[in-house]
Amino acid sequence: MQEKLTIPLDSPTLVRFKSVQGREVRSRYAKSGKESLFTLQDGKLLYLPVQVAEHFHTAKIQPGELVQITKTKTESGIHYDFKRLEENGPANLYVVPGSEPAHQPVKPELTTPQSRLMARQLIAAIEAVNAAEKFGLSINREVRFTSEDIRAIAISCAIQGFRDGEAVGNAA
Repeated sequence: MQEKLTIPLDSPTLVRFKSVQGREVRSRYAKSGKESLFTLQDGKLLYLPVQVAEHFHTAKIQPGELVQITKTKTESGIHYDFKRLEENGPANLYVVPGSEPAHQPVKPELTTPQSRLMARQLIAAIEAVNAAEKFGLSINREVRFTSEDIRAIAISCAIQGFRDGEAVGNAA
């Protein structure tokens, strides 16, 4: 029996779809009684709500592309966010299942709204400086950010987030 991949809440998970055409299957868990079943390139199975799977076509996700899936709980229910990652971009910061190195990093337990906000800001800072460096190269202006720059950007954004109340009680 193939291993099933479960997307944990508030934990970005990287996948590569073998095919973006999900197969509709009966479900005991989905309200509609149906889910879409996908096979990933590492052989694992991924079940997603049919409504979520329908968005693959509009997002133009292709087989083999590296995709980050984040599942969050909102007031209106469960929300799935899909982000296509570039091979030379932020994806290199994560271990993709089935790739080297063989060990998996330990996922932090983000149990407070404050820790979740800080993690989001750090990830956002890394993505922002990566995009800025690529843009700089495209206009023949090389820009390099250090880890201290990333830390400073993330702290500034987190401070503003705390001021705006993003980390109070129900922030996800």
